[in-house]
Amino acid sequence: MVKDYHYMLKNSILAKLGQYDKNLSTKAHDQWDEFLVFSGFLGKLWNTELGLLFRSAELVIASPDLEIMAGLSKAMLVDPFFEVGKVRLRVSQIKIENIHIPDGISSIEYESLGEIVIKKAEKTGITQHYTVKDDLSRALKEIIERQSEAATHVKSEIELELLSAKQRRRVIYKDNVAINSFIALRLAFRIRTNAKVHEFMLTQGIGHHRKLGFGMLSIKNKRV
Repeated sequence: MVKDYHYMLKNSILAKLGQYDKNLSTKAHDQWDEFLVFSGFLGKLWNTELGLLFRSAELVIASPDLEIMAGLSKAMLVDPFFEVGKVRLRVSQIKIENIHIPDGISSIEYESLGEIVIKKAEKTGITQHYTVKDDLSRALKEIIERQSEAATHVKSEIELELLSAKQRRRVIYKDNVAINSFIALRLAFRIRTNAKVHEFMLTQGIGHHRKLGFGMLSIKNKRV
């Protein structure tokens, strides 16, 4: 289940940015859907008396806005404590990776760091999401074409091959009340396209609910 994690993490990021620069925090708040995606906590879970817990974990945050990312990094260096809801975390290390894809056509294999949500066109007034039983290759290609064109203002040719797909039903809670549920996908796929599309995918994510942290990707294998 997805409880308040994504909402709380969003608020934590905005609060941390506000410690460094209130204008940057306001900018991030106003442009949230466009500027930033983040993963869930990545790492090994340990079985304890309290249940499965992280002793340490990695959190990946990506954005095409270098000013906001620089501000967030500096804020965490100045004050390494990071609160997500009632949990107080200490940032022990910050790694910055600059995304650079060479110009020209590149073939890259991706896998989802978290999960990806793809909505179907509404016909009945009820929101439905793609599942592993649907034609995910076509749906994934269409949403990448549409979202990358909106972000880069360039229509690009994309060749896509789906390598694997798994799904689970996710529930979003806010203030301990279920407000939504959807099918979330874990995907691996290969795409052949230009550098602008690849950079968009790595810094902004794909799919719906990106503002909740779904749709973040990492590179499995790259062939230029």
